[in-house]
Amino acid sequence: MLFIIFSLQWVKKDSHFLVPFHRNRKELFMAQNYRALTRTYRPQTFDDIVSQEHVRSTLKNASKQNRISHAYMFCGPRGVGKTTMARVLARAVNNIDTEIDGESLNQTLNIVEMDAASNRKIDDVRALKEVIRVPPQNGRYKIFIIDEVHMLTKEAFNALLKTLEEPPAHAIFIFATTEPHKVLPTILSRVQRFDFKRIGVEEIISRLKVICARESITIDDESLHVIARRADGALRDALGLMDQAIAFCGDEITYSELLKALNIVDRNDLFTLIDIIRERNSGAGLTLIGELIQAGTDIQEFLVTLTEHIRNLYVALDSECLHLVEATEATRERYVEQASAFSEDDLIRMLHLVSDAQFRIRDARQPRVQFEILLLK
Repeated sequence: MLFIIFSLQWVKKDSHFLVPFHRNRKELFMAQNYRALTRTYRPQTFDDIVSQEHVRSTLKNASKQNRISHAYMFCGPRGVGKTTMARVLARAVNNIDTEIDGESLNQTLNIVEMDAASNRKIDDVRALKEVIRVPPQNGRYKIFIIDEVHMLTKEAFNALLKTLEEPPAHAIFIFATTEPHKVLPTILSRVQRFDFKRIGVEEIISRLKVICARESITIDDESLHVIARRADGALRDALGLMDQAIAFCGDEITYSELLKALNIVDRNDLFTLIDIIRERNSGAGLTLIGELIQAGTDIQEFLVTLTEHIRNLYVALDSECLHLVEATEATRERYVEQASAFSEDDLIRMLHLVSDAQFRIRDARQPRVQFEILLLK
């Protein structure tokens, strides 16, 4: 006992001895609670939102002019900012400080978020209607954000209809959905609808460059184009792919390493295959197919990418349409050079062959053989 007391007194006198230990524990805690880029860089103001200018400017002006509607419907594909825009609007309407991030807004009591995919029954809507009656604790409005609203049952929609038509003065509804055609017309007629568009490749690349600069990540332009194209218009998907690339490559992302991390078809293989077709070298083509399959390349995904490649060659035949090819300037020049060896009829025929092969190979027992037949044709 005396030894323990003496030890505690010694530690108290030399308290600096404990500082490194606490610092290491804090760093370890932070490392274990890493937040994904999609969460870390979620916009908090209208100006932070990438693209969607038509929605952003309308809602921003409505907020400034105090012309907020009682119900909104945000429609569009995944990952384009529907829920984020709803949270930004809720923050602007109630003047919520930016220190409270978007994921913590529903803890302010004045903002209620509900996932209609898991709360889709009439009893869930009835419980929500009880909450709607209660005025906001502080602030001016009580805002209800319902995500994937098309998942609500018909009975749940009907239970919400009267409240949506004549809501309390303090209530604002914001619905988000990827399938607006599944929402009842009676609901759509009572909301202001905004259709979100897919985010362009260049806009995604611009946002990724800003994030990479903040995170001290080095990445080349070709890799940025790969991630942006793979995201298919969804910024959230692009940030998820960037997170995956950083986990695999570290602070320096290169094109060759990125292809391994995301298991993406190498564009150089596509150019090589088209050159083989131009030279009518069947032996080299069969060898290349064998190497691709040996490397674990998915045939179906390769055909999808090959279709896009041939389409880009067709576009590159007309220099005035070259801006439609989503690639770096160096890659566009390669498309122009390779396209010059083919006629429009050749490329259209190749497009038809590859498109038909995608359907055949999907159900084929020997997809490799079908792939080889396609090449020989």
